[in-house]
Amino acid sequence: MPRASVGPKTVSTTAAKREEAVMLMVEACRSRFPEPEFSTEADERGTVWVKRSDGSRSVGLQPWQLRGRTLVEVLDTAEKKLAH
Repeated sequence: MPRASVGPKTVSTTAAKREEAVMLMVEACRSRFPEPEFSTEADERGTVWVKRSDGSRSVGLQPWQLRGRTLVEVLDTAEKKLAH
């Protein structure tokens, strides 16, 4: 597996790409689902959680969902799930 140097540690490029995808998803979700109606955060496993502030709905998004769909499609699906 190819490796990329990051400071004193070495991280696989796959892990680096995953982290980049998570950060992209967090930024996109915060833009699409703004506070105070929603909250967005990523957990230690890389799942990006979008939660309604009233606690009625939440949806978890994972970077692998971007393999076969665009970010807009993933967010559209999340929006539908959060609306019901």
